[in-house]
Amino acid sequence: MLANILSLQAPTLSTKGNLNNHLGVPMTLLELEDQHQYAVIELGANHLGEIEHLRKIACPNVAVVTNTLDAHIGEFGGFENLVKSKGEIYGIDSRNIVNTNTSFTGDLSFGDGGDIFANNINNNHFDLNILDEKITVNLQLLGQHNIENALAASACAHILDIDIDTIKQGLENTQAEKGRLNIINQESLTIIDDTYNASPQSMIAAIDTLLTFKGEKIAVLGTMAELGNDTKTFHQQIGQLAKDSLDVFYTYGELAKHYGGIHFEDLDKLSAHILSNHAEATVLIKGSRMVKLDQLVQRLQK
Repeated sequence: MLANILSLQAPTLSTKGNLNNHLGVPMTLLELEDQHQYAVIELGANHLGEIEHLRKIACPNVAVVTNTLDAHIGEFGGFENLVKSKGEIYGIDSRNIVNTNTSFTGDLSFGDGGDIFANNINNNHFDLNILDEKITVNLQLLGQHNIENALAASACAHILDIDIDTIKQGLENTQAEKGRLNIINQESLTIIDDTYNASPQSMIAAIDTLLTFKGEKIAVLGTMAELGNDTKTFHQQIGQLAKDSLDVFYTYGELAKHYGGIHFEDLDKLSAHILSNHAEATVLIKGSRMVKLDQLVQRLQK
């Protein structure tokens, strides 16, 4: 989103795919040319100290942590270390933007009670408030979490003196990346492809998005990886949410058995079952990349 906004002002370089580690960040920075006025660089980590190292390489003028949710929590040894790791992006030499639902402090905040916030939310439509300015935004992206992402991008753009009309245009031009809540209409079946990756919080966000659709609502939930000692508990919690809110849900992947849904071990059989029994449903398909549920999406489209 931020790259889309900034590219309306001047040539902008941004991270492609998941090139956000000790190899990907330098590779992206090596693409910088004289024409580029902005660079949007994603810093990722799966252990303490990694983001601090990447920050020293990238030397950001503006730094933001979008959230402190539990993706890869198992790699950090607990939530406290996860938060500490994300906080490594903030430095005394950068302007720091913080989410109001985190414990960080900075130069500008976004979220409830922050300098930049959203209200009058109706699915992907909302009013964007930037200090004393307001404008209505219609995102092409699904999910409440993408409104939060839009606020983070808006905060970064604002601190770089981008006007609110340009921010709106950049947000509204942003389209979903492959495997991130893509809507695929396959005859009477509607597929929500969210197979790029999965964590407990992104599972909750995806299920919440599914619940906004009419008609029969089902899900195929795959294994969530890198959750450490709480893996079973996290799967059980998401499984209970699915039981309480969906018409039916299916599972795929060894650890996905902990969800407590109807388990399949063969994607061909699962695809055939969905097409035979839920031909007019909306089906959410989501799991960590390791279980390759994108192959189920492909099967349902044949």
